[in-house]
Amino acid sequence: MALNFRSKQWLAGIGLLLCGFILGVLTSPFVMHNLFHHPDMPPPPPHEVAQRIIERMTNELSLTDAQVKQILPTVERTANKVEALRQTIEPQIQKILDSEIEAIDKFLTPEQQKLHAKLIRKFKKRHEEMEKKRNKQK
Repeated sequence: MALNFRSKQWLAGIGLLLCGFILGVLTSPFVMHNLFHHPDMPPPPPHEVAQRIIERMTNELSLTDAQVKQILPTVERTANKVEALRQTIEPQIQKILDSEIEAIDKFLTPEQQKLHAKLIRKFKKRHEEMEKKRNKQK
């Protein structure tokens, strides 16, 4: 059975919509967290992210219990990989930030440098508190 050009267009469109939907379901917890999450709260732990994704997929796709059992390990594995990557790159990000802080200080007056240092300490303290909360959630 050969498909005509119009049928191929429809199939391609449906495939594209399905890919977009799956990508949206997988990334929406991260996007929503970054857009609407209070900055003083740590990001959710991987098991919570996985649970939210599964809940959303179940609601949107009407997954059966059997499908949830089949899909859940993949979603959990992905959430854990993303968290591991975040932890891996965090020191590199901090190194870049520290370097840029030093570069900025060169343009500030001594009084501004003191205020800048105070702001940085405040930021680092808040970041450490967030990490402690995050580690307690695990």
